[in-house]
Amino acid sequence: MNHVPIVRILLWCVATSLIAMLILALVSIVFSLDVLSYVAEFLPLVAVFTLWWRLKTHGVSLRTWLTFREGFPSFNSFTQLACWQLVFLLFSMAIVFVLMYFVALLFPSLLTDFIPNPSFLHDRSFIRGFLATVLIAPIVEEMFFRGFLLQKWAARYGLFTGAIIASLVFALLHVNLGFLGHFMIGLFWSFLYMATKNIWLPIVLHAFHNLVLLVIFHLPIGETPETSELTVKMFYYTGYVGIALSLLSLPFILWKLQQVYKQAKANENFLTIN
Repeated sequence: MNHVPIVRILLWCVATSLIAMLILALVSIVFSLDVLSYVAEFLPLVAVFTLWWRLKTHGVSLRTWLTFREGFPSFNSFTQLACWQLVFLLFSMAIVFVLMYFVALLFPSLLTDFIPNPSFLHDRSFIRGFLATVLIAPIVEEMFFRGFLLQKWAARYGLFTGAIIASLVFALLHVNLGFLGHFMIGLFWSFLYMATKNIWLPIVLHAFHNLVLLVIFHLPIGETPETSELTVKMFYYTGYVGIALSLLSLPFILWKLQQVYKQAKANENFLTIN
């Protein structure tokens, strides 16, 4: 395994991303172009390029991540995994509904201020969202969280602890979409990566997950002057649905995580970064 200084590489990624953002901001100011708002979502590409560049200097090639080590699952196997991904997504959304229920119950003004109209969910074009969240984000995030952080921490602390830490970081960066749900999803993708030795599987499942959310966020929603109040009342009712769905799906999720973890444990020795 190749020893990689994680803090130094993370600082490189942050520094290059900030430099790229500064350059774009200067271009926007000098040429009076709103460049940053259009390309900010693609800045993670700078970070992943930096990650690749720094890892290459430590003897870790891009092929280490992107090679099909044991092939891609069959169509039937992948279909089953896609169905399980929907279960994890359902749990994640249910947890958000529960959280929003308590916010609507205790602090309704926060919702009316934060959600003046549900159209905020689809204020950017579908194509732009597709490029950013379905094509770019899954590759960037999986190479970073599973291909780099998970391998690094799994080699140092063991597979289970490494997956916990990597998934916590992943969930913290997606806290706006539901912390607990994304923590569970992060564990699922981490164990799948270790079980299959194939980074493309969590990449494809991640893309599928984001595509479903993107479609949901772009569903047509009626606009009325009372939309904000209706949104608050809506969360009163969806909260009960969220509680029921989360309690119903949690046992299945824990069972699936245990199953995939057992498979991953057998492949722990394939790590290439420490």
